[in-house]
Amino acid sequence: MASTDDAARVAAYKSYTLFLRGREQALLMTKSNGVEARRLLARAIEINPDLTAAHAYVALTHVTDYNNGWAEVPEESLETALEMAGHAVAMDEEDPYAHFVLAVALVWNREHERAFAEIQRCLALAPGSAEGHLANANIQYYIGNATEAIDTLSAYMRLDPLYPEMALYFLAQAQAALGQYEASVNTLKHRLERNPNSATSYALLASCYGNLGMFLEARAAWAELKKIDPDYSIEWRRRILLFKDPRIFEDRLAGLRKAGLLQS
Repeated sequence: MASTDDAARVAAYKSYTLFLRGREQALLMTKSNGVEARRLLARAIEINPDLTAAHAYVALTHVTDYNNGWAEVPEESLETALEMAGHAVAMDEEDPYAHFVLAVALVWNREHERAFAEIQRCLALAPGSAEGHLANANIQYYIGNATEAIDTLSAYMRLDPLYPEMALYFLAQAQAALGQYEASVNTLKHRLERNPNSATSYALLASCYGNLGMFLEARAAWAELKKIDPDYSIEWRRRILLFKDPRIFEDRLAGLRKAGLLQS
């Protein structure tokens, strides 16, 4: 007969395995993956309610719902994410995942300084954290330091050959912000090989092609985007994206206009 300790170890292993699977789904940042992530993470929490990281990654799925406009009331998704991520940090101040997700929620709430402090805490607790380095680069990008974002990502990707595919999107958007459209296209193609359901990648790809004068390719990328997310909204992104310098987003729109995908 198995001992109580053996049963506890089995339960801990099962809950953590479910967390890892849920984390993987959450980081793909698509609508269907978010639903699957919440299902897996709920099972992990049911087995082990004290698994802080699982609570944090549920919060991350709500951030993704907010920034893609998938929820019926997106602002409520962000409020939920902030509340859940704050709760995760309160559960265990030493959990780097909790600080990572709180940083992401804060940056989408336009609290850049608090977000930066949270991501530094994440990296202090886990210097090799993939999510920590990605969030750090993303904050650098949104505050207008695209070159620093590329340096951060490049250094991180050299250290960790198994980096999450989201790193490629963050790299591509920083390259595009610097007018490195060909490099951005190549990076996005690499990302789409790993995650072919990324609507945001197709949106940026269409813009880069437009800015390169490759209009047929831009329209093809836009068609793929619409297959994945028929309700994709430029106006929603104009409303929520976090650029301190609005010219970066306007450059994205310029590429789409050149390809005839947006009216002037």
